[in-house]
Amino acid sequence: MLEFMSSGASLKLVYGLGFMFFTLLVASVSDLRKMTIKAEFMTMWICFSILMLWHDYTAGMEFLWFKWLLIIILGTLSWKGLGKIFSLARADVIAISAVCSVLELPYIIFFYIILVLVNKIGLYPLKLFGKKGKYPFMPVIWFSLLIIIIILGIVEWDVILGIITNFT
Repeated sequence: MLEFMSSGASLKLVYGLGFMFFTLLVASVSDLRKMTIKAEFMTMWICFSILMLWHDYTAGMEFLWFKWLLIIILGTLSWKGLGKIFSLARADVIAISAVCSVLELPYIIFFYIILVLVNKIGLYPLKLFGKKGKYPFMPVIWFSLLIIIIILGIVEWDVILGIITNFT
């Protein structure tokens, strides 16, 4: 077992959110630089979400249909075609849905609340990187995921800080 991982976190949560954390980090840099996300990221996140759906199904997750219906509804309401929560590009919606595919049901709603708050705070600085009134949203998703990881206590931060300080 990984020594920096919290003992209460499931492997699905740790590895799933870890995977999303680092792919979103790379995608955020691309989004900040070019305001685009490569199709490979979207394909990877879609495949990841399907894998998480399969995991939930084979694990006999309670309220499976409700979780995935909620992910679809919130994603649809975040897409620029409807724009009730956000007005996001397809890649942003897919990335958010992939993060939600790892989370338990209550944390999906909590994640969207964090997204809204981080978006409000980060809106003006991110507009500096944008074009024509649009701005990169991937950093908002990445930072919101970081907040969720901290709140869920997935990582033992004192161990991580100890590793970092030992390098200096």
